[in-house]
Amino acid sequence: MTLTTRWRLLGMSLLVMQLAACVTFNDRQEHTTLAPATYRKASWALVLGSGCMRGLAHIGVLQVLEQHGLAPDLIVGCSAGAVIGGAWAAGLSADAIEALARKVDDQAMPGFTDLKLPDSERWLGMQTPAMRRWLPESMRQMTFAAMPRRFVAVATDLDSGEALAIGQGHLATALEASTAIAGWMSPPTVLWQGQRKVLVDCAVSAPLPVAIARALGAERVVAVDVAYEPQEARVRTPWGSFLQAFHIALLHLRTHAAKQADVVIRPDMAINVEADDPLTQWAHSGRRAALQALGALQTLVSSH
Repeated sequence: MTLTTRWRLLGMSLLVMQLAACVTFNDRQEHTTLAPATYRKASWALVLGSGCMRGLAHIGVLQVLEQHGLAPDLIVGCSAGAVIGGAWAAGLSADAIEALARKVDDQAMPGFTDLKLPDSERWLGMQTPAMRRWLPESMRQMTFAAMPRRFVAVATDLDSGEALAIGQGHLATALEASTAIAGWMSPPTVLWQGQRKVLVDCAVSAPLPVAIARALGAERVVAVDVAYEPQEARVRTPWGSFLQAFHIALLHLRTHAAKQADVVIRPDMAINVEADDPLTQWAHSGRRAALQALGALQTLVSSH
C-alpha cells in the first residue's frame, strides 16, 4: 500500500469517525447535556451500523432511498452510521454528504490530527480541527429538536456498558460520543439524566442498533450492516490478533441484531483499497446493495 493510499484511507477513517467533531474541548463545557430519545410510533426506521471508513457505503444506500422517494420516519445511527445518518437527518442530501467526504485529500492529511502518546492517565487525544471547518455551519450548533428528520445517535456508557439512545441535546456532541473509540479518542463527558457519564463508540455495545429502533417505536426496521467481517482478516501480528478478537465479538452482536430487522442491506465490502478512489467504490457498493433490496424496501414501505 502506497503512502498516498495510507494517508487517504486514514483521512476517510477520521472523516467517518469524527465528521461531527466540530466542537473544541473548551466548547464541550457549553454543550455537555444530552438526554434520551423518547418513544414515538414510526412506520419504519432506517438503522445505519458501525463500520469505520466502510460506513461510506451508507452514502450509496441513502442515494438510492432519495432517488426512489423512500423516507424513513426514524433514523438510528451507530458510529460511522451516526455520522452519515446524522448529516442526512440534519438536511444534507446524500450527494452533499459524498461531496463533503471528498474534501479529504492528500494535502490536508499531514495536519489532520494532533496525536498524543498515551500514558496511564491520558487518552490518545485525537483531535480533528480541520474537520470542524468542513462541517456545514448549520450543523455546528444544531440540536436534535431542530433537525428536519427524526434522528437518534447511539453511544456506550463507559462505566456500565449500556447502549444509550441519544435524542436530545446538541447533535455534534452526540456524534462525537458515538464515534469516540475508547482508548484512542478523547471521549466526551456529558450530563445524562443528572449524572456525569463518559460516552464512547457504540460499536462495543450496539454495532447494529435494531433493538433500539424497535424500543423507540419503529414497527418495521431496515438495517444497513457495513461492518468488518472477521473471515476477511489475515492475522499476522499480536495487534492484528487483538483486533480480530474484537471483530469476532462484534459479529455475534451484529448477527443477533440482524435477526430482529425486517430488511438487512449488506454492501459488498470486498473492494480494492489500493485504488485511487476507494470512496467511490464504497458508495457504489452501497448503491448496488440498496438496489438489490429495492423490491423488499418498496414492499415494506407500501404495506403501511
